[in-house]
Amino acid sequence: MRYFDDESFHVSSAEVGALTRHLTHGWWPDREREPDLVYRGVWLPDVVSIGRAIVLRLEVAEPLVAIEKICDETQPARVVALVGASLPERLARCVAERRALPFAVAVPRFVWARLYARAYAMLFPREERLRVTSFLGEPRRAPATARRGSGERLLFVTCRPRHHYVVDPLGAAVRRIGVEAHV
Repeated sequence: MRYFDDESFHVSSAEVGALTRHLTHGWWPDREREPDLVYRGVWLPDVVSIGRAIVLRLEVAEPLVAIEKICDETQPARVVALVGASLPERLARCVAERRALPFAVAVPRFVWARLYARAYAMLFPREERLRVTSFLGEPRRAPATARRGSGERLLFVTCRPRHHYVVDPLGAAVRRIGVEAHV
């Protein structure tokens, strides 16, 4: 018996990163073809892609890599999902179909699990709207740029290892402008 949560910790960051880059590769046109997407020297798709890629990495790429790794190690004759409604179960179906493995749902009429999965999926657009509204409603002011050696320090605190996907790039960015940053 293997538990999905435990398996996700065994997935290498390099594998998940490679899959995420592969999945996000064709999202935007080349920078040279769309100069209108540059604002004050910032290529706007980079800003949007970072957030989207983080969600894609955590919600899709990480479970997909874990499921593929489990299938590689166990070489199953078939794949059975409990209800088939959750994202990891749907990803398992895709992996099984790609490998030409029979796929079955053990309890196809388990209504509560299906309702929960549908409600969970329906919350994503709402969450996106709330995030965008919050982001656009945030008062803006020109950032003060830190001078090299200014002595300014930042401490980023995370409570889960996966938060480093967000915090590490931020730390690298502020270090480039001369701020001492620690995680």
